Amino acid sequence: MCSESRTSPCLSPKPKTNDIFIRGITREDRHAVLEFLRKHYYGERGYVVRGTTSWWDNRPHEAYILSKMYQGYCLLAVDVGNNAILGVSISAPKGPDEAERLAEHASKAGPTKWGVILKLWERAERQSNVFKRHGVKKVLHMYVLAVDKSTRGENIGARLLSDLILLGKRLNYELLTGDCTSHYSSIMAQHFGECVNVIRFKDFVDDKGQPLFEAVSPNDYCKTYAATLVKSKI
Repeated sequence: MCSESRTSPCLSPKPKTNDIFIRGITREDRHAVLEFLRKHYYGERGYVVRGTTSWWDNRPHEAYILSKMYQGYCLLAVDVGNNAILGVSISAPKGPDEAERLAEHASKAGPTKWGVILKLWERAERQSNVFKRHGVKKVLHMYVLAVDKSTRGENIGARLLSDLILLGKRLNYELLTGDCTSHYSSIMAQHFGECVNVIRFKDFVDDKGQPLFEAVSPNDYCKTYAATLVKSKI
């Protein structure tokens, strides 16, 4: 059995089919995880912030990820043969004040690409309103799910999500949520939970009514999904 300690890998590194196993992220994985995300997450976004190039300074987002990485809820999919990272999920607990916290971060970020993304997350959080809607107190949120596209067909994203659900249940979380800005991740997520909110990118506008995102179809929405883990006792 794996430890539930926040400082140790969350799942036992037991090989799965196709010589892939899921384990918890450790501090020693930091640089490898960031390099993986730079290649397979930031470079694969289905949208850009309006009026900018497709490239954007990902350092603020990386710092945000690092603040979540060692809490015991982040997972790696690893090739047993060569120890290569094939997928990453970044998750952490969130509270009822998540929207206010995101608004504060967005205010500090100002009129930047990172600030716009934080505002999108804030709106998704307010509109989905999962704490009140589901009557829960303990929620786990997936912030990032990234997979090496060369491994398509291996269901690595689904494996990471399945193991995160098991971990959440083990730690008595009542709900798992995630905001999907990729059409393909949305298709996967709907097999695990219900869609509780939809924001069309063309409807997410500035004070002049201009869309803040330019999306590449079919990535036209930010969809929030919620999966029940443990029935609420409220």
